[in-house]
Amino acid sequence: GTLGHLPFDVFLVEQPSEYLPYNELHYLLQDYSIRYSYSAALLLENKKGQAKRKAKGALNLYAFAASYDTLEDDNLFQRTLLQQKTRKQLIPLPAVVTELNQLEKLFEKGHYYYGETATESNLKKNAAEVDVLHLAMHGILNASYPFASSLAFTENQDSLEDNFLYAYEISQLNLNASLVVLSACETGYGRFEQGEGILSLARSFMYAGVPSLVVSLWQVNDASTALIMQAFYTYLKEGLPKDLALRKAKLD
Repeated sequence: GTLGHLPFDVFLVEQPSEYLPYNELHYLLQDYSIRYSYSAALLLENKKGQAKRKAKGALNLYAFAASYDTLEDDNLFQRTLLQQKTRKQLIPLPAVVTELNQLEKLFEKGHYYYGETATESNLKKNAAEVDVLHLAMHGILNASYPFASSLAFTENQDSLEDNFLYAYEISQLNLNASLVVLSACETGYGRFEQGEGILSLARSFMYAGVPSLVVSLWQVNDASTALIMQAFYTYLKEGLPKDLALRKAKLD
């Protein structure tokens, strides 16, 4: 229920005796490394593919940083009215470029898609090759219909793809990734369903066979996100497990 919408990391271990700044409180995160599973069924299903992933060679990182330029109506004529309205409300995220620049310094042999190349078609074309997928862009939550939540890629007037990657599309992707990082707003939030947990955008990647995800429950500032992602990937490169790497990045 409600616990599915809360990050255990920030639960207080003890009641403070006085008003303290946030960085002086005793959080559960300071004592434990925490990770979550949506359901036992998904956990068991994804464990089946772990042996195959461990046999893979060097890390194959694909990262996307979408851009959101102001578009005229005639540039969106192939989209539905709802898609046109949504696209016009997407504000620029300048820090996502910095975020990918930092990744390039850590993983020089990765594949990086900026601006006009950060499209839905480029993701789908390379989906089977990806080991780690990093998506820095707007996440669009549909709380009433979770499978209609989406990730907004750069609009390039493609006639085959609408550059909104919907949750129902994600669940059908041919993904072999060991990790997907959704550096976007509210990707871990959604409607709770008994026996299944939170029906979020991120959950669709689990259906596609991805065993590990980094997601957000809230709307997040793009500059702050760039900082925590740099620390997270730095610790990953040093060989720390994913949950411990994220814990240390949060504590930093």
